[in-house]
Amino acid sequence: MRFTKNEKIVILFLAIIAISSYFTGLDYIISDFIGAGFSVELCLFFSYTYYFIYMGVVAIFFLIKDERALLAFVLHIVIISIIHFSFTTFLPRVRPPMASRSGPLLDEIYEHGYASSFPSGHAAIAVSGYTLFCETGLPRWSIFVAGFPIIFTRLLMNHHYLSDTIAGILMGYLITKLLYSVFKKYHYKHFIVNKLKNIRK
Repeated sequence: MRFTKNEKIVILFLAIIAISSYFTGLDYIISDFIGAGFSVELCLFFSYTYYFIYMGVVAIFFLIKDERALLAFVLHIVIISIIHFSFTTFLPRVRPPMASRSGPLLDEIYEHGYASSFPSGHAAIAVSGYTLFCETGLPRWSIFVAGFPIIFTRLLMNHHYLSDTIAGILMGYLITKLLYSVFKKYHYKHFIVNKLKNIRK
Protein backbone atom coordinates (compact mmCIF):
# COMPACT_ATOMS: atom_id res chain seq x y z
CA MET A 1 0.00 0.00 0.00
CA ARG A 2 1.62 3.23 -1.19
CA PHE A 3 0.64 6.84 -0.74
CA THR A 4 1.38 9.76 -3.03
CA LYS A 5 2.76 12.99 -1.63
CA ASN A 6 -0.65 14.67 -1.93
CA GLU A 7 -2.34 11.78 -0.12
CA LYS A 8 0.12 12.05 2.76
CA ILE A 9 -0.47 15.80 3.04
CA VAL A 10 -4.27 15.42 3.06
CA ILE A 11 -4.15 12.58 5.62
CA LEU A 12 -1.84 14.57 7.91
CA PHE A 13 -3.98 17.70 7.53
CA LEU A 14 -7.20 15.84 8.41
CA ALA A 15 -5.54 14.10 11.36
CA ILE A 16 -4.36 17.45 12.75
CA ILE A 17 -7.85 18.94 12.40
CA ALA A 18 -9.47 15.94 14.11
CA ILE A 19 -7.03 15.92 17.03
CA SER A 20 -7.13 19.68 17.54
CA SER A 21 -10.92 19.71 17.27
CA TYR A 22 -11.19 17.03 19.94
CA PHE A 23 -8.75 18.52 22.44
CA THR A 24 -9.51 22.23 22.01
CA GLY A 25 -13.27 21.91 22.39
CA LEU A 26 -13.92 22.94 18.80
CA ASP A 27 -16.14 19.86 18.52
CA TYR A 28 -18.57 21.32 21.04
CA ILE A 29 -18.46 24.84 19.60
CA ILE A 30 -19.37 23.56 16.13
CA SER A 31 -22.02 21.25 17.55
CA ASP A 32 -23.68 24.11 19.47
CA PHE A 33 -23.48 26.37 16.43
CA ILE A 34 -25.11 23.82 14.12
CA GLY A 35 -27.80 22.85 16.61
CA ALA A 36 -30.29 20.55 14.95
CA GLY A 37 -32.63 22.96 13.25
CA PHE A 38 -32.07 21.57 9.77
CA SER A 39 -34.87 19.61 8.15
CA VAL A 40 -35.06 16.36 10.13
CA GLU A 41 -36.83 14.52 7.32
CA LEU A 42 -34.16 15.46 4.78
CA CYS A 43 -31.32 14.53 7.16
CA LEU A 44 -32.94 11.20 7.99
CA PHE A 45 -33.35 10.45 4.29
CA PHE A 46 -29.67 11.00 3.53
CA SER A 47 -28.48 9.25 6.69
CA TYR A 48 -30.56 6.10 6.31
CA THR A 49 -32.53 5.57 3.08
CA TYR A 50 -29.97 7.21 0.80
CA TYR A 51 -27.16 5.58 2.82
CA PHE A 52 -28.40 2.04 2.20
CA ILE A 53 -29.14 2.79 -1.45
CA TYR A 54 -25.57 4.07 -1.78
CA MET A 55 -24.12 0.88 -0.29
CA GLY A 56 -26.31 -1.31 -2.48
CA VAL A 57 -25.44 0.49 -5.70
CA VAL A 58 -21.71 0.48 -4.92
CA ALA A 59 -21.80 -3.24 -4.05
CA ILE A 60 -23.68 -4.16 -7.25
CA PHE A 61 -21.41 -1.99 -9.35
CA PHE A 62 -18.25 -3.67 -8.07
CA LEU A 63 -19.84 -7.11 -8.33
CA ILE A 64 -20.05 -6.45 -12.06
CA LYS A 65 -16.84 -4.46 -12.56
CA ASP A 66 -14.29 -5.70 -10.03
CA GLU A 67 -14.99 -8.47 -7.53
CA ARG A 68 -11.83 -7.63 -5.60
CA ALA A 69 -13.20 -4.16 -4.92
CA LEU A 70 -16.48 -5.70 -3.76
CA LEU A 71 -14.66 -7.93 -1.26
CA ALA A 72 -12.69 -4.94 0.01
CA PHE A 73 -15.91 -2.94 0.38
CA VAL A 74 -17.81 -5.68 2.23
CA LEU A 75 -14.92 -6.54 4.53
CA HIS A 76 -14.43 -2.85 5.26
CA ILE A 77 -18.04 -2.63 6.45
CA VAL A 78 -17.42 -5.61 8.77
CA ILE A 79 -14.25 -4.07 10.20
CA ILE A 80 -15.91 -0.69 10.78
CA SER A 81 -18.78 -2.47 12.56
CA ILE A 82 -16.30 -4.23 14.84
CA ILE A 83 -14.52 -0.94 15.57
CA HIS A 84 -17.87 0.67 16.38
CA PHE A 85 -18.74 -2.16 18.74
CA SER A 86 -15.34 -1.88 20.42
CA PHE A 87 -15.69 1.84 21.08
CA THR A 88 -19.26 1.40 22.23
CA THR A 89 -18.20 -1.27 24.70
CA PHE A 90 -14.84 -0.06 25.96
CA LEU A 91 -14.35 3.61 25.03
CA PRO A 92 -17.80 5.09 24.36
CA ARG A 93 -18.17 8.73 23.46
CA VAL A 94 -21.56 10.27 24.09
CA ARG A 95 -23.16 11.83 21.04
CA PRO A 96 -23.64 15.61 20.83
CA PRO A 97 -26.22 17.03 23.29
CA MET A 98 -28.39 18.37 20.48
CA ALA A 99 -28.54 14.98 18.77
CA SER A 100 -31.78 13.99 20.53
CA ARG A 101 -33.58 16.64 18.47
CA SER A 102 -32.33 15.22 15.21
CA GLY A 103 -34.69 12.32 14.77
CA PRO A 104 -36.51 9.48 16.54
CA LEU A 105 -34.05 6.78 15.49
CA LEU A 106 -31.42 8.09 17.88
CA ASP A 107 -33.70 7.38 20.84
CA GLU A 108 -33.68 3.71 19.84
CA ILE A 109 -29.89 3.80 19.58
CA TYR A 110 -29.62 5.15 23.12
CA GLU A 111 -32.15 2.63 24.39
CA HIS A 112 -30.10 -0.29 23.11
CA GLY A 113 -26.81 1.12 24.37
CA TYR A 114 -25.34 1.83 20.93
CA ALA A 115 -24.65 5.46 21.69
CA SER A 116 -20.97 5.90 20.90
CA SER A 117 -20.28 8.86 18.64
CA PHE A 118 -16.75 7.89 17.64
CA PRO A 119 -16.04 7.21 14.83
CA SER A 120 -18.62 7.99 12.16
CA GLY A 121 -19.47 4.73 10.41
CA HIS A 122 -21.55 6.58 7.81
CA ALA A 123 -18.55 8.71 6.84
CA ALA A 124 -16.30 5.66 6.70
CA ILE A 125 -18.64 3.78 4.34
CA ALA A 126 -19.13 6.82 2.10
CA VAL A 127 -15.37 7.32 1.77
CA SER A 128 -14.86 3.59 1.21
CA GLY A 129 -16.79 3.80 -2.05
CA TYR A 130 -14.79 6.84 -3.12
CA THR A 131 -11.50 5.12 -2.26
CA LEU A 132 -12.35 2.08 -4.35
CA PHE A 133 -13.26 4.27 -7.32
CA CYS A 134 -9.84 5.93 -7.00
CA GLU A 135 -8.04 2.60 -6.70
CA THR A 136 -9.78 1.06 -9.71
CA GLY A 137 -9.38 4.13 -11.91
CA LEU A 138 -13.10 4.85 -12.16
CA PRO A 139 -14.58 8.40 -12.21
CA ARG A 140 -13.90 9.42 -8.62
CA TRP A 141 -15.81 12.69 -8.61
CA SER A 142 -19.12 11.01 -9.40
CA ILE A 143 -18.89 8.81 -6.31
CA PHE A 144 -17.54 11.72 -4.24
CA VAL A 145 -20.63 13.76 -5.09
CA ALA A 146 -22.83 10.75 -4.28
CA GLY A 147 -21.20 10.09 -0.91
CA PHE A 148 -20.75 13.66 0.33
CA PRO A 149 -24.41 14.17 1.44
CA ILE A 150 -24.08 11.15 3.77
CA ILE A 151 -21.11 12.72 5.56
CA PHE A 152 -22.47 16.26 5.61
CA THR A 153 -25.89 15.35 7.00
CA ARG A 154 -24.31 13.47 9.92
CA LEU A 155 -22.97 16.82 11.08
CA LEU A 156 -26.20 18.66 10.29
CA MET A 157 -28.15 16.13 12.36
CA ASN A 158 -25.61 16.53 15.16
CA HIS A 159 -25.16 12.78 15.36
CA HIS A 160 -21.39 13.23 15.29
CA TYR A 161 -18.77 15.75 16.28
CA LEU A 162 -16.33 17.08 13.69
CA SER A 163 -13.52 14.85 14.98
CA ASP A 164 -15.80 11.79 14.77
CA THR A 165 -16.57 12.54 11.15
CA ILE A 166 -12.95 13.15 10.15
CA ALA A 167 -11.88 9.99 12.00
CA GLY A 168 -14.49 8.07 10.00
CA ILE A 169 -13.18 9.58 6.76
CA LEU A 170 -9.59 8.61 7.58
CA MET A 171 -10.55 5.11 8.68
CA GLY A 172 -12.68 4.58 5.60
CA TYR A 173 -9.88 5.65 3.31
CA LEU A 174 -6.99 3.85 5.00
CA ILE A 175 -8.74 0.54 5.73
CA THR A 176 -10.28 0.29 2.27
CA LYS A 177 -7.02 1.19 0.53
CA LEU A 178 -5.22 -1.48 2.58
CA LEU A 179 -7.83 -4.16 1.87
CA TYR A 180 -7.94 -3.50 -1.86
CA SER A 181 -4.15 -3.52 -2.09
CA VAL A 182 -4.25 -7.02 -0.57
CA PHE A 183 -7.07 -8.35 -2.74
CA LYS A 184 -5.71 -7.02 -6.03
CA LYS A 185 -2.57 -9.14 -5.61
CA TYR A 186 -4.68 -12.23 -6.27
CA HIS A 187 -5.47 -13.25 -9.83
CA TYR A 188 -9.11 -13.16 -10.89
CA LYS A 189 -9.27 -16.93 -11.05
CA HIS A 190 -9.21 -17.04 -7.25
CA PHE A 191 -12.56 -15.29 -6.97
CA ILE A 192 -16.02 -16.83 -7.10
CA VAL A 193 -17.59 -14.77 -9.88
CA ASN A 194 -14.68 -15.33 -12.23
CA LYS A 195 -14.58 -19.05 -11.44
CA LEU A 196 -18.24 -19.24 -12.51
CA LYS A 197 -17.40 -17.37 -15.70
CA ASN A 198 -14.60 -19.82 -16.48
CA ILE A 199 -16.91 -22.79 -15.84
CA ARG A 200 -19.48 -21.40 -18.28
CA LYS A 201 -16.79 -21.10 -20.93
